[in-house]
Amino acid sequence: MPTVSVIITTYNYGRFIERAIRSVLIQTYQDYEIIVVDDASTDNTEDIVKSIGDDRIRYIRHIINKGGNAARNTGVKLATGDYIAFLDSDDEWLPEKIGMQIRMFLDGAEELGLIYTGMNIIDGASQQQIGQVLPKARGHIFNLLLRGNCITGGGSSSMIKKECFRLVGLFDETLPSGQEWEMILRIAKKYTIEYVNKPLINYFMHGANTDSYPEKIIRGYELILSSHRQDFEEFPVIYAHHYYELGIRCFKNGLMKRGRTHFLAAFRESPRKSYLLKVKSILQLLLSFMGSTAYAHLKKFINP
Repeated sequence: MPTVSVIITTYNYGRFIERAIRSVLIQTYQDYEIIVVDDASTDNTEDIVKSIGDDRIRYIRHIINKGGNAARNTGVKLATGDYIAFLDSDDEWLPEKIGMQIRMFLDGAEELGLIYTGMNIIDGASQQQIGQVLPKARGHIFNLLLRGNCITGGGSSSMIKKECFRLVGLFDETLPSGQEWEMILRIAKKYTIEYVNKPLINYFMHGANTDSYPEKIIRGYELILSSHRQDFEEFPVIYAHHYYELGIRCFKNGLMKRGRTHFLAAFRESPRKSYLLKVKSILQLLLSFMGSTAYAHLKKFINP
């Protein structure tokens, strides 16, 4: 049995998939299997994966498109390793990535459940590095994670003990976005988090990134606040700020009626002493009745 199961989920990313797989094959640590879960691609993804010809690669194809979370869950169910490392098919790893995380797991405490890394941000068009993000949060960070996902690198940087999934469950297949944040919230409630203080993944920015679909981001955000409501309600200021942020996101995308609902929630959930947040929420609400065009002209004067 391999020590690490690398799970690469993909959908119509034939133009990226070989780069991702090759970045695993050149790892300095070699005790792994690669599970490629193709979520019913209609491009040449299958041909590319099968052309690589490495016995450690297992190719699984969904007959119908089920979404990224279902594809991740398929990979987790098939994984035979004690540790699971996810790699988005449009990203790549640096050669030391798996080895450094495994050494940290072996030297770490039993309660350690997830290790993540820093990342380089690459412009997909020019292939030039345009930024770098290093990790900052470690230990018992559940309360910190309630403020937002502070795990750098998204799904591509994390290595997780397989036992975590047995304890906290699989990815929520109802979420159109935010699945990594929601899963890490559940893990961090039971385990500690650690990081390798180096950028060990290359995250490529391009037009097909999930961030390019604001409706998915907003809906995922809404569902997470709903499903973890009891946890957020213990920190009312944080809870209210999330609704305020949702209102801003809605207004920026012309979803005025939906945004008003979230500003009302921000006003309602903010404690009495949070006068500024209450005033800002009501101000945003009142301005929204002027219409999306007028609001767009005025928003530069509003501090979100």
